[in-house]
Amino acid sequence: MRLDYRVTVEDAGRRAGRLTAEKFHLSQHDLAYLKQTNGLLADGNPIRQIDRVSAGMLLSICLPDPVPSNAVPVTFSLVYEDEVMRVIDKPAGIATMASMRAGGDSIESEYTSLYGDFRPVNRLDKGTGGLMVCATTGYYQHLLSEQLHSDCFIREYLAVVEGRMSSETGCISLSIGHVPGSNNLRRIDPDGKPSCTFYRVLDSGNDRTLLRLRLMTGRTHQIRVHLSAIGHPICGDHLYGSPLPEFTDSFALHSAYLFIRHPKTHEILFFKSRPDQRFLQLLDQSLF
Repeated sequence: MRLDYRVTVEDAGRRAGRLTAEKFHLSQHDLAYLKQTNGLLADGNPIRQIDRVSAGMLLSICLPDPVPSNAVPVTFSLVYEDEVMRVIDKPAGIATMASMRAGGDSIESEYTSLYGDFRPVNRLDKGTGGLMVCATTGYYQHLLSEQLHSDCFIREYLAVVEGRMSSETGCISLSIGHVPGSNNLRRIDPDGKPSCTFYRVLDSGNDRTLLRLRLMTGRTHQIRVHLSAIGHPICGDHLYGSPLPEFTDSFALHSAYLFIRHPKTHEILFFKSRPDQRFLQLLDQSLF
Protein backbone atom coordinates (compact mmCIF):
# COMPACT_ATOMS: atom_id res chain seq x y z
CA MET A 1 0.00 0.00 0.00
CA ARG A 2 1.45 3.36 -1.04
CA LEU A 3 0.37 6.82 0.14
CA ASP A 4 1.67 10.14 -1.18
CA TYR A 5 1.88 13.66 0.21
CA ARG A 6 3.15 16.81 -1.56
CA VAL A 7 5.19 18.96 0.84
CA THR A 8 3.86 22.51 1.20
CA VAL A 9 5.78 25.71 1.85
CA GLU A 10 4.58 25.59 5.47
CA ASP A 11 6.01 22.08 5.86
CA ALA A 12 9.42 22.93 4.42
CA GLY A 13 12.28 22.26 6.83
CA ARG A 14 10.42 19.70 8.93
CA ARG A 15 11.79 16.23 9.53
CA ALA A 16 10.40 13.65 7.13
CA GLY A 17 9.46 11.13 9.84
CA ARG A 18 7.46 13.55 11.96
CA LEU A 19 5.69 15.03 8.96
CA THR A 20 4.60 11.68 7.53
CA ALA A 21 3.54 10.41 10.97
CA GLU A 22 1.32 13.48 11.34
CA LYS A 23 -0.14 13.50 7.83
CA PHE A 24 -0.78 9.75 7.60
CA HIS A 25 -1.53 9.13 11.32
CA LEU A 26 1.20 6.52 11.62
CA SER A 27 1.92 4.48 14.73
CA GLN A 28 5.39 3.85 16.15
CA HIS A 29 5.09 0.36 14.69
CA ASP A 30 4.46 1.86 11.24
CA LEU A 31 7.48 4.17 11.55
CA ALA A 32 9.69 1.28 12.63
CA TYR A 33 8.56 -0.72 9.60
CA LEU A 34 9.34 2.17 7.24
CA LYS A 35 12.82 2.48 8.75
CA GLN A 36 13.55 -1.23 8.40
CA THR A 37 12.31 -1.46 4.80
CA ASN A 38 13.42 1.95 3.46
CA GLY A 39 9.73 2.53 2.86
CA LEU A 40 9.88 6.32 3.24
CA LEU A 41 10.55 7.97 -0.13
CA ALA A 42 11.17 11.50 -1.39
CA ASP A 43 10.48 11.93 -5.11
CA GLY A 44 10.79 8.17 -5.47
CA ASN A 45 14.10 7.79 -3.60
CA PRO A 46 14.63 6.48 -0.03
CA ILE A 47 14.96 9.18 2.62
CA ARG A 48 15.77 8.97 6.32
CA GLN A 49 13.15 9.98 8.87
CA ILE A 50 15.53 12.58 10.34
CA ASP A 51 16.10 14.27 6.98
CA ARG A 52 14.55 17.68 6.35
CA VAL A 53 11.98 18.13 3.57
CA SER A 54 11.58 20.92 1.04
CA ALA A 55 8.54 22.50 -0.57
CA GLY A 56 7.22 20.62 -3.59
CA MET A 57 8.83 17.34 -2.60
CA LEU A 58 6.61 14.26 -3.02
CA LEU A 59 6.79 12.16 0.15
CA SER A 60 5.64 8.57 -0.17
CA ILE A 61 5.25 5.74 2.31
CA CYS A 62 5.02 2.06 1.46
CA LEU A 63 3.21 -0.06 4.04
CA PRO A 64 2.43 -3.77 3.78
CA ASP A 65 -0.98 -5.02 2.78
CA PRO A 66 -2.70 -7.01 5.56
CA VAL A 67 -2.17 -10.75 5.41
CA PRO A 68 -5.48 -12.63 5.90
CA SER A 69 -5.70 -15.18 8.70
CA ASN A 70 -8.59 -17.39 9.74
CA ALA A 71 -7.55 -17.80 13.36
CA VAL A 72 -10.94 -16.65 14.67
CA PRO A 73 -14.38 -17.62 13.27
CA VAL A 74 -16.02 -14.59 11.66
CA THR A 75 -19.67 -13.67 12.23
CA PHE A 76 -19.83 -10.44 10.23
CA SER A 77 -20.12 -10.23 6.44
CA LEU A 78 -18.06 -8.02 4.15
CA VAL A 79 -20.25 -5.64 2.12
CA TYR A 80 -17.57 -3.52 0.42
CA GLU A 81 -13.79 -3.33 0.30
CA ASP A 82 -11.11 -1.15 -1.32
CA GLU A 83 -7.76 0.35 -0.35
CA VAL A 84 -9.45 3.01 1.79
CA MET A 85 -12.17 1.25 3.76
CA ARG A 86 -14.25 -1.83 4.39
CA VAL A 87 -17.99 -1.78 5.05
CA ILE A 88 -19.10 -4.71 7.18
CA ASP A 89 -22.50 -6.01 8.27
CA LYS A 90 -22.37 -6.66 12.01
CA PRO A 91 -24.76 -9.17 13.58
CA ALA A 92 -26.70 -8.08 16.66
CA GLY A 93 -25.59 -9.61 19.93
CA ILE A 94 -21.82 -9.30 19.52
CA ALA A 95 -19.72 -6.48 20.97
CA THR A 96 -17.90 -4.14 18.61
CA MET A 97 -14.79 -3.74 20.79
CA ALA A 98 -12.94 -6.43 22.70
CA SER A 99 -13.06 -6.12 26.48
CA MET A 100 -12.63 -8.19 29.62
CA ARG A 101 -16.42 -8.53 29.80
CA ALA A 102 -16.82 -9.52 26.16
CA GLY A 103 -13.78 -11.79 26.16
CA GLY A 104 -12.70 -12.84 22.69
CA ASP A 105 -16.20 -12.56 21.28
CA SER A 106 -16.08 -9.22 19.46
CA ILE A 107 -15.99 -7.71 16.00
CA GLU A 108 -12.57 -6.29 16.86
CA SER A 109 -11.02 -9.71 17.49
CA GLU A 110 -12.64 -11.22 14.40
CA TYR A 111 -11.66 -8.31 12.15
CA THR A 112 -8.10 -8.23 13.46
CA SER A 113 -7.64 -11.91 12.70
CA LEU A 114 -8.50 -11.20 9.07
CA TYR A 115 -7.16 -7.75 8.29
CA GLY A 116 -4.85 -6.58 11.05
CA ASP A 117 -5.47 -3.28 12.88
CA PHE A 118 -9.13 -2.53 13.63
CA ARG A 119 -9.93 1.11 12.79
CA PRO A 120 -13.71 1.61 13.09
CA VAL A 121 -15.16 4.90 11.91
CA ASN A 122 -18.57 4.33 13.48
CA ARG A 123 -19.43 1.86 16.24
CA LEU A 124 -22.58 -0.04 17.14
CA ASP A 125 -23.88 -1.19 20.52
CA LYS A 126 -23.61 -4.90 21.19
CA GLY A 127 -27.38 -5.28 20.76
CA THR A 128 -27.48 -3.38 17.44
CA GLY A 129 -26.78 -5.01 14.10
CA GLY A 130 -26.04 -3.56 10.68
CA LEU A 131 -23.54 -1.48 8.75
CA MET A 132 -20.18 -0.33 10.08
CA VAL A 133 -17.28 1.37 8.30
CA CYS A 134 -13.65 0.44 9.05
CA ALA A 135 -10.68 2.32 7.61
CA THR A 136 -7.62 0.50 6.28
CA THR A 137 -5.12 3.03 7.72
CA GLY A 138 -5.02 5.68 10.42
CA TYR A 139 -4.87 8.34 7.71
CA TYR A 140 -8.10 7.21 6.07
CA GLN A 141 -9.72 6.73 9.47
CA HIS A 142 -9.00 10.40 10.17
CA LEU A 143 -10.49 11.52 6.84
CA LEU A 144 -13.61 9.37 7.28
CA SER A 145 -14.11 10.42 10.90
CA GLU A 146 -14.08 14.06 9.83
CA GLN A 147 -17.11 13.31 7.63
CA LEU A 148 -19.20 11.84 10.48
CA HIS A 149 -22.49 13.66 11.19
CA SER A 150 -22.30 15.55 7.90
CA ASP A 151 -23.99 15.13 4.53
CA CYS A 152 -20.92 13.13 3.48
CA PHE A 153 -21.57 10.35 6.01
CA ILE A 154 -25.24 9.65 6.66
CA ARG A 155 -26.41 6.71 8.78
CA GLU A 156 -30.03 5.68 8.98
CA TYR A 157 -31.53 3.05 11.24
CA LEU A 158 -34.64 0.93 11.40
CA ALA A 159 -36.29 0.40 14.77
CA VAL A 160 -39.48 -1.18 16.04
CA VAL A 161 -40.79 0.74 19.04
CA GLU A 162 -43.58 0.19 21.52
CA GLY A 163 -46.90 1.94 20.84
CA ARG A 164 -48.20 4.13 18.00
CA MET A 165 -46.49 7.44 17.23
CA SER A 166 -48.64 10.58 17.39
CA SER A 167 -46.98 12.09 14.30
CA GLU A 168 -45.63 10.61 11.08
CA THR A 169 -42.34 12.53 11.24
CA GLY A 170 -40.47 14.39 13.93
CA CYS A 171 -37.21 15.53 15.44
CA ILE A 172 -36.17 14.56 18.96
CA SER A 173 -33.84 17.28 20.20
CA LEU A 174 -32.97 16.49 23.82
CA SER A 175 -29.57 16.81 25.47
CA ILE A 176 -28.02 13.58 26.77
CA GLY A 177 -25.74 13.09 29.75
CA HIS A 178 -24.37 10.35 32.00
CA VAL A 179 -26.43 8.66 34.69
CA PRO A 180 -24.57 9.46 37.93
CA GLY A 181 -22.62 6.47 39.21
CA SER A 182 -22.78 4.59 35.91
CA ASN A 183 -20.18 4.38 33.15
CA ASN A 184 -22.66 2.91 30.68
CA LEU A 185 -26.12 4.37 31.19
CA ARG A 186 -27.28 7.67 29.71
CA ARG A 187 -30.27 9.93 30.44
CA ILE A 188 -31.93 13.11 29.23
CA ASP A 189 -30.03 15.93 30.90
CA PRO A 190 -30.51 19.67 30.17
CA ASP A 191 -26.82 20.12 31.02
CA GLY A 192 -25.74 17.25 28.78
CA LYS A 193 -24.54 17.26 25.18
CA PRO A 194 -26.96 18.52 22.48
CA SER A 195 -28.42 15.57 20.58
CA CYS A 196 -30.75 15.35 17.60
CA THR A 197 -32.56 12.38 16.05
CA PHE A 198 -34.98 12.57 13.11
CA TYR A 199 -37.62 9.87 12.65
CA ARG A 200 -40.23 8.86 10.08
CA VAL A 201 -42.99 6.29 10.52
CA LEU A 202 -42.87 3.50 7.94
CA ASP A 203 -45.61 1.20 9.22
CA SER A 204 -47.34 -0.05 12.34
CA GLY A 205 -49.03 -3.12 13.70
CA ASN A 206 -49.57 -5.09 16.89
CA ASP A 207 -49.46 -1.77 18.84
CA ARG A 208 -45.91 -1.21 17.62
CA THR A 209 -44.35 1.13 15.06
CA LEU A 210 -41.58 0.70 12.53
CA LEU A 211 -39.40 3.82 12.29
CA ARG A 212 -36.64 5.00 9.99
CA LEU A 213 -34.23 7.22 11.92
CA ARG A 214 -31.36 9.51 11.04
CA LEU A 215 -28.68 10.58 13.50
CA MET A 216 -27.57 14.19 13.38
CA THR A 217 -25.25 13.70 16.37
CA GLY A 218 -23.52 10.60 17.69
CA ARG A 219 -24.05 10.31 21.43
CA THR A 220 -23.77 7.00 23.25
CA HIS A 221 -27.17 5.20 23.22
CA GLN A 222 -28.69 8.27 21.52
CA ILE A 223 -31.53 6.58 19.63
CA ARG A 224 -32.39 4.35 22.57
CA VAL A 225 -32.46 7.20 25.10
CA HIS A 226 -34.41 9.56 22.80
CA LEU A 227 -37.12 7.06 21.92
CA SER A 228 -37.52 5.99 25.52
CA ALA A 229 -37.79 9.63 26.58
CA ILE A 230 -40.79 10.25 24.31
CA GLY A 231 -42.57 7.14 25.58
CA HIS A 232 -41.72 4.77 22.72
CA PRO A 233 -38.77 2.60 23.80
CA ILE A 234 -37.24 0.18 21.34
CA CYS A 235 -38.74 -3.27 21.57
CA GLY A 236 -36.55 -5.57 23.61
CA ASP A 237 -34.31 -2.79 24.96
CA HIS A 238 -33.44 -4.10 28.42
CA LEU A 239 -31.78 -0.83 29.53
CA TYR A 240 -34.30 1.79 28.45
CA GLY A 241 -37.44 -0.28 27.89
CA SER A 242 -38.56 -3.83 28.58
CA PRO A 243 -36.78 -7.06 27.56
CA LEU A 244 -38.42 -9.53 25.19
CA PRO A 245 -37.73 -13.28 25.07
CA GLU A 246 -36.98 -13.20 21.33
CA PHE A 247 -34.26 -10.56 21.91
CA THR A 248 -32.12 -12.19 24.59
CA ASP A 249 -28.87 -10.49 23.50
CA SER A 250 -30.11 -7.63 21.32
CA PHE A 251 -33.09 -5.35 20.56
CA ALA A 252 -35.06 -4.12 17.55
CA LEU A 253 -32.58 -1.53 16.25
CA HIS A 254 -30.66 -2.01 13.00
CA SER A 255 -28.13 0.15 11.13
CA ALA A 256 -29.81 -0.34 7.76
CA TYR A 257 -28.68 2.44 5.39
CA LEU A 258 -25.39 4.19 4.78
CA PHE A 259 -24.60 7.08 2.42
CA ILE A 260 -20.92 7.97 2.29
CA ARG A 261 -18.65 10.11 0.13
CA HIS A 262 -15.51 8.20 -0.69
CA PRO A 263 -12.62 10.29 0.71
CA LYS A 264 -10.34 9.47 -2.22
CA THR A 265 -12.61 9.26 -5.30
CA HIS A 266 -15.33 11.58 -3.88
CA GLU A 267 -17.94 9.18 -5.26
CA ILE A 268 -21.19 8.91 -3.28
CA LEU A 269 -21.66 5.30 -2.21
CA PHE A 270 -24.86 3.76 -0.86
CA PHE A 271 -25.17 0.55 1.16
CA LYS A 272 -28.09 -1.16 2.84
CA SER A 273 -28.54 -4.04 5.24
CA ARG A 274 -31.67 -6.09 5.82
CA PRO A 275 -32.80 -6.60 9.44
CA ASP A 276 -33.50 -10.12 10.59
CA GLN A 277 -36.84 -11.89 10.75
CA ARG A 278 -37.50 -10.84 14.34
CA PHE A 279 -38.35 -7.33 13.13
CA LEU A 280 -41.14 -8.70 10.95
CA GLN A 281 -42.54 -10.87 13.69
CA LEU A 282 -42.80 -7.94 16.10
CA LEU A 283 -45.25 -6.11 13.86
CA ASP A 284 -46.93 -9.26 12.59
CA GLN A 285 -46.57 -8.00 9.02
CA SER A 286 -44.34 -8.66 6.03
CA LEU A 287 -42.69 -5.28 5.64
CA PHE A 288 -39.41 -6.07 3.91
